[in-house]
Amino acid sequence: MALAVLNLASQARFSPGQVVMTAGVDELVRQGRLDPSPYLRRHLHGDWGDLDDSDRRQNDAALKSGEDRLFSSYQVNQQGQDHINLPKVISFLSGKLPRGAQLILGSEIDTDLPFDRKIELTEQYKVLSESEFDEAEATLGPLVSAMYLKAG
Repeated sequence: MALAVLNLASQARFSPGQVVMTAGVDELVRQGRLDPSPYLRRHLHGDWGDLDDSDRRQNDAALKSGEDRLFSSYQVNQQGQDHINLPKVISFLSGKLPRGAQLILGSEIDTDLPFDRKIELTEQYKVLSESEFDEAEATLGPLVSAMYLKAG
């Protein structure tokens, strides 16, 4: 198992005790392709990740009793960026844009970087709420039609 010195104890809800990970995650850490600290930080702050309600309740009960294991599970997205690298990526991309170009960026984490407009998605798998469909169609429909006319 790869070892790293991490300062994750500040504001943690509990002491980490023994930390284990799957063999696949361990291999990514050993190869330097995955930083486990954001996931461990989430775990230590009580963000259990992709657990079902039953496992979440079991974790919450274990926190109160101190007598059971605490489990978490996270989707490891190798294309996602953390709070350190995301500003660097955005700065690089925006510095390479041709004059008058537009950058539309989807991010898994919020950033303090200035944007002309920021849209926060609140429902999983949905970019628009149903009340916004007609307005989006009215705005985008002519653009999509023009794009297909140029392509044809």
